[in-house]
Amino acid sequence: MSSSYITAHTAWPTSVAVKPEVQRLLAHFYSLLDIPDTSVGHRFAEEVFAKDGVMFGMGPGFDGEAEIRKSREYAWIDYTSRRHEMLRVYAHDALGLDLLVIGRVEMGVRNGRTVNEEFVARFVVDEATLESKSPNGDDGVRLKFSRVWSNMEPIMAAMREQ
Repeated sequence: MSSSYITAHTAWPTSVAVKPEVQRLLAHFYSLLDIPDTSVGHRFAEEVFAKDGVMFGMGPGFDGEAEIRKSREYAWIDYTSRRHEMLRVYAHDALGLDLLVIGRVEMGVRNGRTVNEEFVARFVVDEATLESKSPNGDDGVRLKFSRVWSNMEPIMAAMREQ
């Protein structure tokens, strides 16, 4: 897989081979999160998640294609930039489809402050899509579940600063 800032320092599991198409999908997920465009939810619905996928951020979840399409409508209200990096990936299953990611994100907030924070995320790949090809030319592999956890206090503190 070609290296980007998202995966440049990623340590992938050594006990399980995570398929290259799954690695590309996770990198694509984070690259979309870093695009300051409120319509990115449409790309999540079309390029990242299965039709019945579920996506949890730091707030309420988005269940299914219609909700995922709306998932980024308010994502940039408080932020000017985001830059995600995946640092470590752990696999729960022998196929490398249930994954835990430890990462770091740098976020610029509207008042000019910058916050660097670690996060943990879980991804479950939709096994039925593993061997598929998408009509838009990508691998076709999709997520059926994602959830992220992070300490929001440093971000909230930065937002309160003048």
